[in-house]
Amino acid sequence: EVELRRQREQEEEKRQQHLREQEKALLAQLQLDEETGEFVPRSLPASGTLTQTNTTNGEIAQNGAFAAQEGDALSFDECMQLLAETFPLDEPAESAPPCLDVSVPPTTDLMMPADTPAFTQ
Repeated sequence: EVELRRQREQEEEKRQQHLREQEKALLAQLQLDEETGEFVPRSLPASGTLTQTNTTNGEIAQNGAFAAQEGDALSFDECMQLLAETFPLDEPAESAPPCLDVSVPPTTDLMMPADTPAFTQ
């Protein structure tokens, strides 16, 4: 049982390493356009500006690269893990939005002026 678990862990590690290598190979073929935030093929001329045609070609190349991996599709959990590894969260999540300061108690004075008597029936 222990050896079976160890074998599964080794297979998972190999699979993760393979995914990292695929991602590195894909990124080696593409470069990030700092203006648009899109990945474009490295073979584009370094003119500093992208035309609509170049952007479309970059999108096609990127989608084509991912389409080639469809046979080895990631599960939702694997995608979430890859996302967490790629973009780690450094700051803790806040329990209340910053606009709602819980140290100040809510008041009803804003609704009714102090000099107006309460309604009676």
